[in-house]
Amino acid sequence: MDKEVYRDRLYENDGNGHFSLLQDALPDLHEVGTVVRAVDFDGDGFLELFIAARSGQGHYPLSGKNVLLKRKEVN
Repeated sequence: MDKEVYRDRLYENDGNGHFSLLQDALPDLHEVGTVVRAVDFDGDGFLELFIAARSGQGHYPLSGKNVLLKRKEVN
């Protein structure tokens, strides 16, 4: 199977129900993601994304690669 299928994507809602794909907004992850949660993990006022993954086909009972993504500072 093509690993591109597993690539996480981030879409932005314009407030009217129209979603646009944000290119290059996420690192190049190819895990079998199962859930994403946005939470201010470190209390800095900005949301981080926690992406949980399950094991890939043929790798049970090993867990997938879970990731916590922190917002980059932009100057």
